[in-house]
Amino acid sequence: MSERLLDLTGIRVNSEAIICCNHHGIIARRRHSRRRGPFHVVCSECNSRSNPLPDPAVEFLRKAVVLFGTPKQSVFIKRGVLQEGSCSMNKNDVFPPTYFKAANLPEPITRKIVSATMEVMKNFHGQNERKLVIGFADEGRRLVMNRTNFDALAALHGPDTEQWLGKSVQLYADKIRVSGRSVDTVRVRAAV
Repeated sequence: MSERLLDLTGIRVNSEAIICCNHHGIIARRRHSRRRGPFHVVCSECNSRSNPLPDPAVEFLRKAVVLFGTPKQSVFIKRGVLQEGSCSMNKNDVFPPTYFKAANLPEPITRKIVSATMEVMKNFHGQNERKLVIGFADEGRRLVMNRTNFDALAALHGPDTEQWLGKSVQLYADKIRVSGRSVDTVRVRAAV
């Protein structure tokens, strides 16, 4: 593949470390720098501060783009990746999941609810089904609601989803029994 097809320019990133004004940045191409690599991360708010993107990170992202395509959501970059000589990422770092899964919650996390929308999704039989999806502040992942989680949020904040907006909840991984098997699931409870 040509260098042009593997250009990373414009890919949005989120970092553990503050890039400049916040944790959000955009990958840009360096104009005059062979010494520090072809790409850098600029602040998405003020477009001024620039952090070089180390060569191992560039190569990892290029390979990921070849395998999975250009990411539609922001790529999460660990703090050490923006430091020269460090590049440790996995598929979830490069292509963060759209929805919360129990496997993505090794520890409980607290998030503030900012949206509750009905969306059409495919069920296990491949048919369209409307599902309630909850969005959270400063979080790309959303939670597809089930009856148990709806009842838990209704008990905490009322039966109307409008009452949930602005409220914080804790998300955690749990196990349930389905058809005699133990299955991982995501649950919600009061924020601690």
